[in-house]
Amino acid sequence: MAWITILPLVWLVTITTTASGKNSPAAIRASASSPRQQPVRQAGGWRIAPDKAAVAPQLIFNQQLDALLVLFFVILLWLIVGDTLRICARHLRGKPVPPICETNTYPPGWRSMANETE
Repeated sequence: MAWITILPLVWLVTITTTASGKNSPAAIRASASSPRQQPVRQAGGWRIAPDKAAVAPQLIFNQQLDALLVLFFVILLWLIVGDTLRICARHLRGKPVPPICETNTYPPGWRSMANETE
């Protein structure tokens, strides 16, 4: 029964990680063509149209920001997967794990909106 949830999760983690790896080279290329490299590009014979050169720094920044966000979310994804595996391993070894429950608990004296009568 657990395979019904584990197999799609493994598939999604694999696809997400693979897609993030394909996004990173774009940011590396953007860094290599940053405005600091302008004299090198001109010396090498690269030509950029003036209208495209005006927006190039913004595009480079956007690609670098995109790569940083992707990196952040992939690290977050793997932290969650790692913590889940750690808790599963503790459970399988018979060690205590944090309680998992979905009950509506309220502090004393608190009235639930669902229990209110009009």
